[in-house]
Amino acid sequence: MKEEVKCPVCGKAGIKNYHNEDIVCPCCGSDLSIFRVIDKIPGKNSKVNFIWKIFSGAICILAVVLSVTIFNLRHSIECSENKLSQVRDSVMTMENTISDLNNKLKQKNQISNQYHKHIVLQGDNLWKISRRFYGTGTRYTDIAKWNNMSIDANIAPGDTILIK
Repeated sequence: MKEEVKCPVCGKAGIKNYHNEDIVCPCCGSDLSIFRVIDKIPGKNSKVNFIWKIFSGAICILAVVLSVTIFNLRHSIECSENKLSQVRDSVMTMENTISDLNNKLKQKNQISNQYHKHIVLQGDNLWKISRRFYGTGTRYTDIAKWNNMSIDANIAPGDTILIK
């Protein structure tokens, strides 16, 4: 017995089978070739449909995992940038401190290269010290000036004075 084919648009029975060829319904004039294409789409229980569901689910899970990973990486990068900034600030502070200390050391070395430290002995005064180092006692005023003292200042044994 031949299966009766109905038009999916108007419901007219007895038309040619639109599943096998492109036809136009003689009753409503609808092109039924699109229904042949629709009928070829896999059904709910087909293997292809099942594979697409698994693939779609895997893609969704992968998207969620990647989103979480990117969020965590972004947070880690921000934390690392903050720590790096703090380390840079510390290094800058250390470099400035080292530079200051080097400058002070250079100044000290310049002073110590320019001056000789003399420890005052029993019976010393500025005149005697001047005569001992310069061959004349008249430079006692220079010694007083270099040591920020007056020319009649009392110096005691064990005091340290600078001599140029």
